[in-house]
Order: sequence, then structure tokens, then C-alpha cells
Amino acid sequence: MPRMHRRAANEVSDQPKIILGFGASSMQGVGDPEGGFFKRLEKNWRGRGAKPRFINQGIGGDTTRDMLARLPQTVALSPDLTIVLLGCNDLSRSPDGSPDRRTALAEYQTNLEKLFSGLPGDQKLFCTSFRPDLERHGISAENFSFYMNAARSQAEEAGWDLLDFYQLSLTWPADFYAEDGMHASAKGHAWMAEQIIKGLE
Repeated sequence: MPRMHRRAANEVSDQPKIILGFGASSMQGVGDPEGGFFKRLEKNWRGRGAKPRFINQGIGGDTTRDMLARLPQTVALSPDLTIVLLGCNDLSRSPDGSPDRRTALAEYQTNLEKLFSGLPGDQKLFCTSFRPDLERHGISAENFSFYMNAARSQAEEAGWDLLDFYQLSLTWPADFYAEDGMHASAKGHAWMAEQIIKGLE
């Protein structure tokens, strides 16, 4: 469960708020015909009071470099709760059709430091990326672990609450994955939404 601050969690449930989703294709909802975990979070919101406004800024294919470029328009939204799930677009793979799109670990850490310090929100939740079928997509398990650990550390240093989908997904059943092996299926997205709802409660 994420470590949610009691005061902030109560505020989210007691009055109208803006909840922002920020990230890449998994945040966007790829793999789920019902719109993904963020859309399911909106549909199944169980907070008290008026339902918050949900804004999804997940864009498929985005790297942390791309996310930094759209940070100013995100800051202008002034969300009360920001939920981030990044994806794997920064990681190198073999074979790789777009090597120029990848970012080295050092740049990834720098980008995350800027993102975590720059993203708005009274309450902030970072979800590490669930582990995809690495062998199928040519991503080294060791490299994936390096990037997820770096992301976790940067989020914690910035004072974000954490929900570690990476560790939890190591025991995911096969039907939690979409056919492409990179994204979550409808069941996987439903599970992620429920973990976030439980944490917020």
C-alpha cells in the first residue's frame, strides 16, 4: 500500500478536487478496452463528497524527455492529487527500432528529479512500472531493475508516496498482461485501480 498522508487523504475524499494522471501508454489506458486503470479509478471512486475531476495526461510512447517538455501545461492544471506511472519507453532494447528515443540511466535520473520536483499536487503518488515480458521485447531484466530502483529512489527523495507495481507484478498471473506482453490487460488495469483506491482510503 502507498504511504498516504492522513490529512491529505481526508481532503481528497471530503471536497471536490482535481486528480491528474501523468505518464505514457499504461497511464493512457492501452491494453484495456474500458480505458485503463485511471479511467477505472474514476468510475469506481469511493470517496466522500463531490466526485473529483479526473484529467488523464498519459501519452503513449512518451519518454521522460517528452514528459519534461509538457511539464509547463501540467503545472497550469493545479491538481490536488497527481498519480504518475511512467512506462518503459526510456529503456534500451535489442533489437531497437528507435535507439535515439532512449535515455541513459544518468539522464533518466536527472529527468525524474526535475519531474518529481516540478509536477504539481498537494498529494503525489508514484507507481513504479509493472514488469512486462522483458525477453519478448529485448529488455534486460537487470537494466529494468536499475531503472525501476532509480525511479523509486528519486520519488522517495522528492517526498512522493509510493506504490510499487514493479515488485507486486513479479507474481502477476498471465492474464494480467495484454497480448503484446508490454501492457496490462483489462484484469491487470482493474487490479492496479483497486490498489490505488485501497491506498487512498
